[in-house]
This record gives sequence, structure tokens and C-alpha cells, in this order.
Amino acid sequence: SVTDEQGRFSFALGDSGVRWYIRVRARNLAPMQLHEQPAGARPIEVRMGYGATVSGRLLREGRPLPGIGVGRVQAARAAQFMAYRHDEISTDERGVFTFLNVTPGEDYFVHGKMESLGKFGALDTTRVHVRGEGSFERVGDLVVGPGRRVAGRVVLSDGKPVPPGTRLLLALEYAFDAQNQTLGEDGGFDLRGVPPGDAALMVRVRG
Repeated sequence: SVTDEQGRFSFALGDSGVRWYIRVRARNLAPMQLHEQPAGARPIEVRMGYGATVSGRLLREGRPLPGIGVGRVQAARAAQFMAYRHDEISTDERGVFTFLNVTPGEDYFVHGKMESLGKFGALDTTRVHVRGEGSFERVGDLVVGPGRRVAGRVVLSDGKPVPPGTRLLLALEYAFDAQNQTLGEDGGFDLRGVPPGDAALMVRVRG
């Protein structure tokens, strides 16, 4: 639903006994999540704010890293808490990144984007708690270090070769980031620049 000139919105719901989660987003304001709102004729009032600011700096060997993608994802992954989900921004010429209009009262994971970091290495995932409305959370200097290597081979239970063009996906557990690679003829894969921490490997083969 989109609000009218008076800020009013409405949803047509079939069952008045059901409680709903409502996510509200507006330009230049912090997203909000309303928990278990009852359906009915009584209006819901939503008070939005500008939110908080989260800022930090990327360094490698003591020097700032400009033009690197930095991601931020809400730590609570359950749908009823996901007001913000994820966002991405690039560092400026000083290696500084700044996220605006961050929903306060939540924990977030700040991480470097693997594709953007490339040859520079990898960045550990940092957890930051965002306090109240208008707060400025300084993550500080985040140091990019050597990336990890994840290599192996996919084999089929029937002993047949892996079909050409089969892709493998590596997804980070606490960050909204992934790498994918086409498997070699022998099913081999070799991923570089992976940050430390938990990750999942996924592959799908037709049939």
C-alpha cells in the first residue's frame, strides 16, 4: 500500500482475527516493522524518525581503501523483526563508509563485499548495536587481511561426470554476500578471498 496526501494507508484483509506484521519504508527515514498488528477498523498510527547513522573506515596495511563495497545486514533474521534487511554502500576516497537512516534498537553485521575486495583480501564481519534515534555509531577502523581459500570437488553418487555448466554457490552465514563458480570438468572448484567465519556450499544438478 502507498500512503495518500494525508499519510493514510489501508489493506483489505479477509480475516479480522489474524495479526499481521507490517513493514513501513519512506525516503530518508528509518524503516519500521510493526509486530502482530490486529486487523480491524481501528486505525494504526505509525511514528517514523530519521533513525541512526553507522560509519567506519576500511584500511589495508595502514592505508585507506576507497571504492570498496560494504554491506550491512540486520542480525535478527526472523521475518517479524526484519525491518531493514540489508543495504550496500561504497567507501569514499578516505576509505570511509556511512549508512544513514538506520533503524535503531537493532544489531547489525557490517561486512566487506567479496567481489569488490577482490585482490585486496577479505574483511571480518563486525557486529554493531545501534542505540536510539539520532545516535551515531562509530564502527572504527576495519582492517582488510588475507582472504581464505575454499577448494574441493563435487562428485555424483552414480559416478557420472558433473553436467557441464553446473554452478556452485558459497554463501556467508552472517553476511548478505556470496560467490559462485562454474565447476570444472572433474567437478572441481576453487574460491578465493573468503572471509573467516561460517559459510554454506550449495550446488544443484539437474535430475
